[in-house]
Amino acid sequence: MRLRYTSLPVLLVILVALLSIPTGVLAQKQSFLDCTGLSVSGLDLFTFPAVGTDVQARLKCGQRVVRLENDKDWTKVRTDAGNFGWIRKWFLSDKPPKQQSCRFRVEITWRDWDDPTIGERNQMSEHQEKWWFEDGRRRFPDLCIVEEQISPDYVVVWYELWEKTQEEITVSRREVTEHSGTISLNTWNYGKDSTYSRTTGTYRGRSTTTRQEKEKVEYYTWTVHATVHKAVQSGEGTQIGSSIYTARHIGRWLWSKPDKDAMIEAINFLSKAVL
Repeated sequence: MRLRYTSLPVLLVILVALLSIPTGVLAQKQSFLDCTGLSVSGLDLFTFPAVGTDVQARLKCGQRVVRLENDKDWTKVRTDAGNFGWIRKWFLSDKPPKQQSCRFRVEITWRDWDDPTIGERNQMSEHQEKWWFEDGRRRFPDLCIVEEQISPDYVVVWYELWEKTQEEITVSRREVTEHSGTISLNTWNYGKDSTYSRTTGTYRGRSTTTRQEKEKVEYYTWTVHATVHKAVQSGEGTQIGSSIYTARHIGRWLWSKPDKDAMIEAINFLSKAVL
């Protein structure tokens, strides 16, 4: 009986501890490194949830890990070797990934709009990366993105331009006018004895009118071109051949994603042209 009563505070302590666990912490769960959609042998495990931070280990595709907690698009994991670090959540799968075919490989390269000699190979934007790993690699299972020194079959080069645009638009202006005043009504009462009377009163009201006006507005547009090239292999490595297709998209709103839309169109063209 004494054990029954003394265990109650212990249970309360455990309950409070469970409720105080941060929402990002996961029940530890076994997962596997899923490199589907990439032509790579492994992926880096980062110290913090951001690309460019120190690398804790190089994980092999298909390697088993344990999930610990989430932070937006990142998941903290532990390897069997005792390494801790962060990796993008879309690289984790509940089941061992199947072997992919990679019938053709594509390199994604960013180039400067004004000076194409400036650029960065194997570079996707955040929107492009998120789309590819959450949706694209399932829709196009025979295509793999190159992220290592592997010769691609095609190169998709994307350019972006931000520019201020001025436009004249028509806007409607509503004007409300208040009205008030005094009115008089003269009345003749005809009969045996004609009489004359005057009635006086007040009124109050409002009227609404709409007029069209021209107005100049300024906003920024985000233009993205994604050009598909045949890759040419030479003694100096991969060279970009002539362009075979260009996808052009313009974003006029803060929520626009022309970088993602242009990539989808370019990949879709490749899947139809090659397969």
